[in-house]
Amino acid sequence: MQKTLNDVEFEKSLKSNFELLKEGKLHLLKKAPEEYVAQAAVDIEENCRNELKNLKTTPRTSDENNNILKSKLSESLFLFTEEGTKGEKDALLPPKGIVNEGETLKQAAKRILNESCGDKFNAFLYGNAPVGYTVHTSKDNASGDKVFYFLARYESGSITTKNKHKWLTANELTKVIPENIYKHIKHLFVTSK
Repeated sequence: MQKTLNDVEFEKSLKSNFELLKEGKLHLLKKAPEEYVAQAAVDIEENCRNELKNLKTTPRTSDENNNILKSKLSESLFLFTEEGTKGEKDALLPPKGIVNEGETLKQAAKRILNESCGDKFNAFLYGNAPVGYTVHTSKDNASGDKVFYFLARYESGSITTKNKHKWLTANELTKVIPENIYKHIKHLFVTSK
């Protein structure tokens, strides 16, 4: 009875060939892989440890060039541009534009991102609803334009337009985004360390 239970446990086991070799049960497989037959488990384990020891990792940060996405690989980076910031010299804002008639907010966000970054830049927009918004009022306190914010994840490609842009960490944002805008969207930049 115990042998039958052991056989059933072995057949339903999720152990790898290496684990079976290490336990001395590789012969139970119908056909053992040739590379495991030629080497002992101890040798395979030692080779793997040596390979790990000799592995050279690349740094997770590069030069402080904020125009390059790979400048800080260990942190979340956010794209900001100087495009269309009338009256605010050198102010950085997320890519922005106007929603065309008949266009949903998400369709507009995709189009605006494409116009701001070029067609070789690929990003995934989260959800159909914006994650934040601000209302810009005119000087006479009349109701103003609403600016909706979407969150997107970079997937591939590069920015091919001439627009000035920077990839910034959440900490760097507080120094460059105008306060009247940052207070409405700061919850978007809470990242886990």
